[in-house]
Amino acid sequence: MVGMTPGHHIQRRIILDLAKATRLRYSELKPRELESNSFMYHLKELMKRGLVEQHNDKSYSLTPSGVSYFDSVTLTNNQPRRQPKIICILIVRDNEGRYLFAKRKMQPNINTWMLPSGKQHFGESVSEHAIRELNDQIGIDAIPARAGVADIRLNTRGELVTHLMANVYATTYTGKPPDANDRFEYSWIAKDELDDATPGTRDLIEAFESSDNFALELDLEFDS
Repeated sequence: MVGMTPGHHIQRRIILDLAKATRLRYSELKPRELESNSFMYHLKELMKRGLVEQHNDKSYSLTPSGVSYFDSVTLTNNQPRRQPKIICILIVRDNEGRYLFAKRKMQPNINTWMLPSGKQHFGESVSEHAIRELNDQIGIDAIPARAGVADIRLNTRGELVTHLMANVYATTYTGKPPDANDRFEYSWIAKDELDDATPGTRDLIEAFESSDNFALELDLEFDS
């Protein structure tokens, strides 16, 4: 939706008005205080961006992209709102009881060890996401088992920086760690030998070891 976000208040008003109706005619949509040329310019801009469409009867409505945009904004100011990121966390253990960890090469939590994870794609189911992450990050074609869920909030100096909703999946694997890339380097590490872990990593491991299907809430502080 980047590049399609309405920046002008008239365009945001059009989106809001169309969100309250199935279809509206031009006379129903244009505010009385606005000149026709100015209003039509902004209406056409929304149509160019694929957010509004005109029908054969000359009425207007939101396109599927317009509905998707409206669903992502607040009703108070019609601006995009920050929402938790939905991720998958992979708990991968070998036959020696070691876990596969990924060392971050970028912020947040740069140079710390974490469990492999990745963001869910739009339209992707939870199970599809877990299978894809396992294949993308480790090269395994398998169906991991659901291990739990975690609500993770990371703060620095008292300010919320990252909010994650994680679906946690687990599997076993006995091969070599994946090759390093521009984001991570990987290694097998025993839980008791883990140093410089990303906040919450140990909590996730302990929750996994103590429960078959855990629900965890973590409100954590870290140094940027």
